[in-house]
Amino acid sequence: MRNLTLDESWNLLHEMVFGAERYPPELKDIGKMILMECRGLPLLLVLIGGLLYKSERTLHYWKHVESNIRSGVLREDYEIRRSKLTKLWVANRFIKPDRSKSFEEVAEEYLKDLVDRNLILVREWSYRREIKTYGIHDILRDFCLMKVDES
Repeated sequence: MRNLTLDESWNLLHEMVFGAERYPPELKDIGKMILMECRGLPLLLVLIGGLLYKSERTLHYWKHVESNIRSGVLREDYEIRRSKLTKLWVANRFIKPDRSKSFEEVAEEYLKDLVDRNLILVREWSYRREIKTYGIHDILRDFCLMKVDES
């Protein structure tokens, strides 16, 4: 999928957040600033649109969102080994038991699904063409950090 133009981004954000309602004039400028930070990335626009739809429609909150889109304390471009990630998921009980499959097999299915959806990226392959490490897109990382700040 290609990056959206500014007009396409504006239409998508407006539709997701306000539907048929008019865009409040006091939020137009900050809305455009948020769009610029999203750089036309459809996934990020959908994530931010969903967040803004469920949130306060105040200038103060929207400024908070805009200022936190690109900030965060976790190292960018971090890679995690497949084996470590699956072990962390199992240890933290993120994997639901399945009688016909091991926890590791279920974790591998989850990872494949996340890769297929472009939510995580394959960073390194082994010489046997098995996935060795994963990472996440910087924009998705930023969104996750913003959600953590809210909790």
